[in-house]
Amino acid sequence: MKKGILHAAPLMLVLTGCGTPEIVRFPADDQSAKLRYVTTAALSDFTYLRRVDRSMCPSSAQSMLIATTGTLEQSQIAMIGSSDVAQALVREFNIPASAPLTFYVAASRYPTYSCDNAGVFQPMPGRQYELRHIVEPVTFVCIVEIDELQQGDDGQVMRRREPSAHYFHPPKKMQDYCQEAPRAN
Repeated sequence: MKKGILHAAPLMLVLTGCGTPEIVRFPADDQSAKLRYVTTAALSDFTYLRRVDRSMCPSSAQSMLIATTGTLEQSQIAMIGSSDVAQALVREFNIPASAPLTFYVAASRYPTYSCDNAGVFQPMPGRQYELRHIVEPVTFVCIVEIDELQQGDDGQVMRRREPSAHYFHPPKKMQDYCQEAPRAN
């Protein structure tokens, strides 16, 4: 079982508000997939998921915020196993599936704990995925897992470990994402 353990973009919509960071949303199209971001962090923890855009490498890499947790939000897209109830630790959104998705996740608990992970996987157009950001409540060790979601014949959600997922320690600087190309197997 693969786990990540701590030790040219399409048209996008940017959501912003007073005092909140910008969150980028991608439209649903024939080159998109759906992603559910789930964390086990406490409601008081700050967690976020960023997409790393490597299209300008080797000169630079940039990141964009695609999810944060902690406030109630109801999913605006239909996914396998979605809830009709607003969630604080679950986010569902479209992602580009035309190239590997490089990501960075982080969690922090004020004032002393933090953990981060990074990874890459190749989403396929029209498919659905779940990225689980597991935060151990006592030691604050973080693990990342990515599964492809499928609907079983009995209506149950089936999870299959995503074989293209590769996890790594996040580089200290964004430019370092360009040094060694993360791979999606």
